[in-house]
This record gives sequence, C-alpha cells and structure tokens, in this order.
Amino acid sequence: MKRSHSYNKSQLYGHTYNQTYNQVCFNKQAGFTYIYALLLTLVLAVTSAAAASLWQVESRRQAEAELIFIGREYQDAIGAYYIRNRKFPMSLQELLGTADLSGNKVRYLRKIYRDPITGKKDWGFVQANNAGIAGVYSFSAAAPIKVANFSDREKKFEGADKYSDWKFIYIPRYIPTNADGIAFPMPRP
Repeated sequence: MKRSHSYNKSQLYGHTYNQTYNQVCFNKQAGFTYIYALLLTLVLAVTSAAAASLWQVESRRQAEAELIFIGREYQDAIGAYYIRNRKFPMSLQELLGTADLSGNKVRYLRKIYRDPITGKKDWGFVQANNAGIAGVYSFSAAAPIKVANFSDREKKFEGADKYSDWKFIYIPRYIPTNADGIAFPMPRP
C-alpha cells in the first residue's frame, strides 16, 4: 500500500502564508524608509550649506563694521595727536603714548588694532605732505560687501572696489590759536 503524504505549504516552507506576506510587506516598507532617510539627509545637507554661506556673509559684514570702527579710532587718534602736537605721528606706536609739547605723556590710542579683514596688525599708511602718518588703510584686496549707504564720514568709500580703497585719513582744518600760540581744539563734525 502506497502511502500518500500530503503536505501543506506550512510544512514545506516552514512558515505560513501570512508570515511570508508580512515579511514581503516589511521589506517594501524598509525600502521606503531608506529612501526617506536619504531624502532627509539630502535636505539637511542643502540646508547646512545654505546656513554656512549665510554665516560667511554675515561674518564678513561684521568684519567690515569692525574695520570701519577701528579705522575711525585710528583717524580720531591721529587727529587728536595732530591737534595736540601740531604734527602727524611718525609711527602708530606714538599714538600709544608720547610726551606732548608741554612734556605730559598723552595716550591717543588704547592699543594697536588688528586689521579685521586680514587678521594681521599690518596697516597701510597714508603719508602726510610734511612727513608722518595722516591715515591708515587695510591691505586686503578683497571686494567689500558694503558699497553704499555709508555715513557722511565715510561717503568716500561708496563704490570702492576693494577694502584697501577705504582710507581713514585725518585732514587737518585751520586750528585757531590765542595770542600765545596755544591751539584751541575744534569739535569734529
């Protein structure tokens, strides 16, 4: 007698049909999850690149604002030195503290500032006609972001092609003196 064995699918394959169907569905969902994770990573990368670009522009804007502030500090210090000593300083070190005509030690500048664009303490000098330093400027040849809307004091910077065109120069005005030749300081505009 021949025995016929009838096997069902679960005995043949070791699992039920529903288990196989669930595994197939799970594998399809895993594919979609992987694609979703890749898209999310792509969106994060693009957003990070845009944020980095904006950060770089903002840091350059801050460096420009700092350059204008420091340039004004140098310009004011040179002006105060000129008014007090009736000559331009021969070096920036003289602005840190020198004896004036009366012998008093006067400090015109707190410290020698770094150029915020180049990061160095090197500055270009605008030479005065009668010797000395009349102004300073950055050595940077980079193009500035700000090209308009300057204050009245920096109107000459509008349309400049590079930072080295921003020259912070003290231009002396007529300084009235009394009968003894003592200068009266004039207010800055």
